Amino acid sequence: AYKISVVLLTYFCYMTYHMSRKAISVVKSTWHPEDCFNPDQHNVSSKCSAKMCGGSSHGGMYTNGSNSTECHPWVPLDSDSALGDLDLAFLLGYAFAMFISGHVGDRVNLRYFLLIGMVLSGVFTALLGLPYYFNIHNIWYFLVIQLFGGMAQS
Repeated sequence: AYKISVVLLTYFCYMTYHMSRKAISVVKSTWHPEDCFNPDQHNVSSKCSAKMCGGSSHGGMYTNGSNSTECHPWVPLDSDSALGDLDLAFLLGYAFAMFISGHVGDRVNLRYFLLIGMVLSGVFTALLGLPYYFNIHNIWYFLVIQLFGGMAQS
């Protein structure tokens, strides 16, 4: 029973470790500024959830020229290139850190090395979600989190 629990725990840890790489891919479609709100048509797309709106720090109100306001969801970035830059930051961090982590992994206890990598990966994945709650729209925050998240994944 002990060996089976170790195998299952190890499998679960690696599965979640690799799932944390997909966080940005999953949310990228909802972060696209034109997916939910089109200012030319002054409407909210059906892709957007009503609970994403409401004038709070998580959503906002758009005022068009006729003094009416409409709800739109929280969108942290304002361009397509910013979404690509996030992928680039993650992959650069991952690629460059692979060289270092390979050498370090050969010289330290592998259990601790993987544990630290998994914990840091979880921390950076959680930090990627914090801007929604603190209304952060700074591209540099996202780039730094993605860069270090890629390094933790390596």
